Amino acid sequence: MNFLMAIIKGTPVYVWVILALLISRAIAASKDSPVSVRKSMLMPAIFIVWGLEKVIDGFGFPAQSLITYVISAAAGTGLGYLLYSKTLKFEMREGVFTRLGSPVPGVVIIVNFVVKYVENVAMAVDKQLLLTLWYNITYCVISGLTVGLFIGGTLNTAANRKQIIN
Repeated sequence: MNFLMAIIKGTPVYVWVILALLISRAIAASKDSPVSVRKSMLMPAIFIVWGLEKVIDGFGFPAQSLITYVISAAAGTGLGYLLYSKTLKFEMREGVFTRLGSPVPGVVIIVNFVVKYVENVAMAVDKQLLLTLWYNITYCVISGLTVGLFIGGTLNTAANRKQIIN
């Protein structure tokens, strides 16, 4: 219990602010709402930066890690596209491209946050992980796959928009 409290107390305030924003996005995604392809690129961008920051500036094996991240992100993109294709529906409402409410985007948002948080806590607790090939690769597989889910969702949104508008 003391370990958990130390982790919670040691988490910077900005991380809790990000979590609050992500929870609000997750709740919003569960309701029908207008959707912008451009705005839907924001989440993947945030998580890409968050994931790659460690790979480029902290890992002992940056080249292997980056290759693993890119391959995993590509796989996650395919999985995300399929997941969103099966679970999300879109329509035009009064001339506005609208996504029907679904829990899937919210789950993807929260899973991404939890994965990044746990990975970063592990590195904060044991700095040697940054220099360990197996951890670098594991981090990049998990981060790449989860960020790919976002990218796949964005590509699916763009494809649906194009199909509905044309």
